[in-house]
Amino acid sequence: MDEAVVVRRSPAVAAERATELLPAVAAGVLAWAGAALPLLAVVRDADRGVDAMDESHYLLAAQPWASSSGFDGVFGWYLGILLRLLGNDVARLRVVAALVLVLVSLPAARATRRAAETATGETWPSWLRAVWPPAVVAGSLCFYVVFVRTPAYNWFAEVGLLLVAAGLSRLVVPRTRALRGVDVAAAAVQLGSGLAVTAIGKTTSALGALLVVGASAAVVPLLGRTPPRWVRSVVAATGLVLVVALVVHLLAVNGLGTTLTALRRAAGAVASVDPARYTVSGVLEGAVQGVWDVVAGSPGPLALWAGLPLLALLATGRPEAERRWWLLGLTLPGLVLPVLLVVHGFPGGVPGLASAAGPPAIAAETALAAALVAVAWRLGSREGVEGGDGRDGGGCVPLVLLGAGLTGLALCVPLGTNVQYATQTPAATGLFACAAGVLLAATPARVRVPALGVLAATVVVLAAVAVPTSRARAPYRLQPLAQQVLPRSVVPGAAPLLVDAETAGWIDDLRADAAAAGWRAGTPLLDLTWHPMAVLALDGRAPATLLPAFPGWGSEADSAAYALRQQDPEWGRRAWVLVPSQQPGATTAAALRATGRAFPDDYVLAGRVIAPYDGQQQDLWRPRNSG
Repeated sequence: MDEAVVVRRSPAVAAERATELLPAVAAGVLAWAGAALPLLAVVRDADRGVDAMDESHYLLAAQPWASSSGFDGVFGWYLGILLRLLGNDVARLRVVAALVLVLVSLPAARATRRAAETATGETWPSWLRAVWPPAVVAGSLCFYVVFVRTPAYNWFAEVGLLLVAAGLSRLVVPRTRALRGVDVAAAAVQLGSGLAVTAIGKTTSALGALLVVGASAAVVPLLGRTPPRWVRSVVAATGLVLVVALVVHLLAVNGLGTTLTALRRAAGAVASVDPARYTVSGVLEGAVQGVWDVVAGSPGPLALWAGLPLLALLATGRPEAERRWWLLGLTLPGLVLPVLLVVHGFPGGVPGLASAAGPPAIAAETALAAALVAVAWRLGSREGVEGGDGRDGGGCVPLVLLGAGLTGLALCVPLGTNVQYATQTPAATGLFACAAGVLLAATPARVRVPALGVLAATVVVLAAVAVPTSRARAPYRLQPLAQQVLPRSVVPGAAPLLVDAETAGWIDDLRADAAAAGWRAGTPLLDLTWHPMAVLALDGRAPATLLPAFPGWGSEADSAAYALRQQDPEWGRRAWVLVPSQQPGATTAAALRATGRAFPDDYVLAGRVIAPYDGQQQDLWRPRNSG
């Protein structure tokens, strides 16, 4: 009889369960569809276009002959390994890079959601669980707001920091108080591998992340929620993972001496380009200024911060229902503001860099303000005392600390750059989303759920608008992708890329002039222009710094002289020179003085070409009696 009842009721139960799951499935499908838009914008036509400056530097660093050279670090050694595994196909490299960002975003989304659920003792609604992963993925794909698709140092930094974010979330709010080997291993692998990958990309970002992790490891045991033994085990295991990563690097990539030499050369090269910024004091000063630019990127967050103490005081004495509506009213405008800024004011590409800095930071700043207000009234009310069991009040302080740590990781992405942080902060949008999500989880449940829903929708819309807009309106230093239709072999041994007519003409003319003057593959080429694609197009050899000159700061002579001092003197004497026609002869002569040759007397003009993108006129010079 009972079995029959169960059988009769099973269809009804199944139908009820399906009805409950339907909103989650619909929300998840819609969110993933939104996240697919920036992904498709990147991978579609991945074989079209290549920037003659930035992307060419990255591809130079990835060449086999550059496996002991350094350009802004050693990321090129690993990028070269990946490129060769993909058959020297730049289009495949771009597709794989975007997919890797998607993959590493998933553990960060899962870990931050679990941290929030564990701290509050409440499970997120199924629809919110469904939209959270695509929201973090969409945020990570904002890496392509500045539409440079070839991965480089910032790509390694973002991949590594997303892994660190996943491990940090496990560290601050573990799933259990028991010391379990699987939890320790998972946290340690994510933290250790994340720090290692970040260090491959940017040493400064890795040092910043290490400080965040160290501070978290010191603070977590003081909260009384996480056993100190668990934290010590994770830290020790993370150290072991880092040691293993170093051993693998030394055995499989490059030895210690070569690595240290390359790092020293890279540091000297950037210091010669911009000595005011690339010193210890300069990096610190630039970091403070850059963080301030991000924080102050919009008047909205500043207004929240200015009124925070008064608002917290007013909220504490209000009835519970009124306080929650008040907090929701405080939070939602700051979460919707990024969408308004992007949809109505984002021009796309490089012209939009200034306005692109604010949106990813606004949500995190708003969430931090809301979380601090929530903590203020909880600590002064019965809710804060009765929340000791971890339900809707307990654990809000750890979440605020975790959110602050994740915000610190996001700010590590641009750490160390000498340009506006606005150019690199969009790459941290996924990390800012994780930080904002954790911070909003510290608010009461009736605020938490709608605020997190709005946050997820905001990030998806932001990425779905900003990345395709950049692709369509202003791909980085490229003509529109529709004009990239002529196949040219840019990277030696790689499949051709589709380029525009100006780039194709520049490549053809450069190769023709060089061949007529006696150029041979493997010849040293000192490129003193903004366009190092010339070394790739001619299959030449750049100096070990890979950055002989950078005209933007007026240091052409100093940086080129530094690069030549790292080479055998005979290398410099055999090197051909590509120089902007408008560059003063005295500047070129000073740059080449280390070769022992006088410019222009010891050189013969081999050709004159017009570079793509900016129409720079360039002269190719061959050394006399170079053998």
